[in-house]
Amino acid sequence: MATVHLGRLVAEAGFSRTVAIKRLHPQLADAPDVAAGLLDEARIVSRIRHPNVVPTLDLVTSDEEVLLVMEYVHGESLSRLLRASRTAGEVTPLPIIASVLCGALHGLHAAHEARSEAGEPLGIVHRDVSPENLLVGVDGVTRLLDFGIAKAHGRLTTTRNGQLKGKVAYMAPEQILCAEVTRRTDVYAAGVVLWEALTGVRLFEGDDEAAVMTAAFEAPIRRPSEVAARVPAAVDALVLRALDRRVEGRFATARELAIALEDAIPLASPHQVGAWVERLASVALARRAARIASMESTSATAPPPHAEATPEENDPGRWRASRAAAGDVATRPDGEASQPISITPGSPAAPTSRLPRWFAAAVLAALLVGAGATRLFATPRPPAASGKAEEKPNAPAATEPRVASMTPPPIPTLAPAPPPASAGAAAPPARPQVTSTARIPQAISPAAKSCKPPYTVDANGARHLKPECI
Repeated sequence: MATVHLGRLVAEAGFSRTVAIKRLHPQLADAPDVAAGLLDEARIVSRIRHPNVVPTLDLVTSDEEVLLVMEYVHGESLSRLLRASRTAGEVTPLPIIASVLCGALHGLHAAHEARSEAGEPLGIVHRDVSPENLLVGVDGVTRLLDFGIAKAHGRLTTTRNGQLKGKVAYMAPEQILCAEVTRRTDVYAAGVVLWEALTGVRLFEGDDEAAVMTAAFEAPIRRPSEVAARVPAAVDALVLRALDRRVEGRFATARELAIALEDAIPLASPHQVGAWVERLASVALARRAARIASMESTSATAPPPHAEATPEENDPGRWRASRAAAGDVATRPDGEASQPISITPGSPAAPTSRLPRWFAAAVLAALLVGAGATRLFATPRPPAASGKAEEKPNAPAATEPRVASMTPPPIPTLAPAPPPASAGAAAPPARPQVTSTARIPQAISPAAKSCKPPYTVDANGARHLKPECI
């Protein structure tokens, strides 16, 4: 349904970082349900804050596609690591298995406990817990990812009756039957992953999905120690409890399973887990690191994003062209080269949280026009004889200190209109008369001088509108 690419998030002032970008397949980009599913994933993951869950950094939308920007983790999926271990004829140490699974379970529990902005439980159920969706980094931390088919309250898309989502080999019986799924459904899937990591073989096998479904309902679940004698009896007990076909017989939460596993097997340190990842995935990691270095060097020499660019310069077509010209440095999940993606906040393809510059300019212009209109109607235009007196204060304006412009100009005194000749007769209101014409040049000139420019700059470089110019 989607591929994950390497990309660069580029912003102003030289800020940039390498990210992972989830992008829908071109043939699915126009499908409303699929695009809505990606929006759901971004919204769901944004409410999960835990070091064992890959965070979402941004959601980029355009007229033609949706991109999910995630944190890049330098590591490899558990499925590839276990496959590499079997290919090398190695047996994965129990402490490393326990450490990897415990991290995933703690992240899963955080997803189950996530709440909305209003504090209401979201009821998230991942529904696709599998070795492919557990990412183990060289930092020794396991991270859960891919909430694309997760169940949650308030989703834009819903699963139709009879529609299966996920990998059949890791589905709990109630999920295969399309019945109600809960957090214990994810506990069952995590139990399958744990069983296979301990034994090195598949739990439920078959020639097709129908055979795998039948095995999930009918095949006896052997204790892991029957396949791998090194597994202690305490681990057998907790694995079988997690794989109980009865929902009420399983662990109530993923955290309970993690704690039981921690008590049964000493956990490996992050350093030990990271060294295990680097040794098994050294070739893939080195190739990816080289691509990242090439991409970062290209990004460093590229011109900075144009904050003042016109809409024509920032249209989606130009954005796509800039991605194609960046160089062939991204990767698909299979490790082959793919199209790079560069995202520039502030362009239509990457909405920014700040107000547009044209909006701020329009507000400033409105304030200036309003200030000018206020002075025009508040002070009558002086006679022509006072025109020279107006020009003199403006001459040394460039040499006066900026602080002097903060002093508000004197306000001319307005005399009330004379009373009407007759109290009973309605007379038109008289225009106000200026009692002191000698102060007119002082009232106009400082105001005109102090509003050019209409702002001051403080020690931090921030601009502040002058009170007399508002």
